[in-house]
Amino acid sequence: MPSEMDSHILTDIVRGIGSDILLDLAGPVFDLAQCGEFHHLFIDSYITRLGEGDVSSNLRNKECSEKNNEIVKCTYELIKSSKNPVVFTGFPRTQRYLSFSLEEDGNVVVKDKTALNGINESFGSIMNRFLEMMNVTKEMVQKMRLSCKSGRYHTYLADLIAFLVQTDFFIHDEMFEKVKLSTIIVNTNTLTYDDKPLIKPFEKDGRKWTPIVNNDYLYFVDDSMGGDDIYLPKEGSISKVYHQIELLLNDNENGVKQQVRDHFHKFGCWKRVSDYFENDTDDAITLLAIRHAFNYGQLTSENQMVINQLDTIIDPWFEELKIE
Repeated sequence: MPSEMDSHILTDIVRGIGSDILLDLAGPVFDLAQCGEFHHLFIDSYITRLGEGDVSSNLRNKECSEKNNEIVKCTYELIKSSKNPVVFTGFPRTQRYLSFSLEEDGNVVVKDKTALNGINESFGSIMNRFLEMMNVTKEMVQKMRLSCKSGRYHTYLADLIAFLVQTDFFIHDEMFEKVKLSTIIVNTNTLTYDDKPLIKPFEKDGRKWTPIVNNDYLYFVDDSMGGDDIYLPKEGSISKVYHQIELLLNDNENGVKQQVRDHFHKFGCWKRVSDYFENDTDDAITLLAIRHAFNYGQLTSENQMVINQLDTIIDPWFEELKIE
């Protein structure tokens, strides 16, 4: 029986030949020291408007109010300090129609709500072949699987979706909409003008959400006059991103792999707040997918520089995955 992976919250850094600094919040920020300076802020979450209930998982902590409130405070301060428009790269679960089931035998089954039999076999073949090419054995998948037990051993690959949306932002502006939103922090003690709770239990699709006492929540409010410019992926664009994932993970050189390689040459520094094996396997699969892109194309000195840094990031937790 494999042992469960330890979780690791780290700031991964890849230095490139550009000048700007990109900060990617793929995990929760408890301390601004995790982030440092930046020019471009990408948040691997979806926005939740006031009145819509619970917020994206990277923007909360249900177990500890103190940690939760630090996450909310830090994320708010990062958004307000960004000199460029903030880009949210996540899709709500209602728009995600693929999920990835890590099976007991170490295979991955891709479940597809749009398929007649509910299974996307071609995507599943690509996924399992990708893991094999990256030297991830069935035993290692079985170990990774344990990190997904709270999600019934499923993952949405939300981090990989968010990363590709990040790369798309610089070359596919038709995929995004710009909105003006004000960012607010509220809790169960926040009252309306007539002394009623501003946030209260919320029910949608038969599921009830109740705000946690003493927990702050980060919400967004439409504000055409004084709001901040924020970019969101357009509804429906997730189908394009799923296709990009297939191209990124397959065993042929293509434009998506080139897009990923070029992305790292745009910046002087790419910083990613990661939470490896914290209730999912998304961070690990995302970094392996990025590394996979560099196994193709021309091996330039710039590409080799990125490869060396990616290997330094991946090697510690990859070695841990090998331990039974």
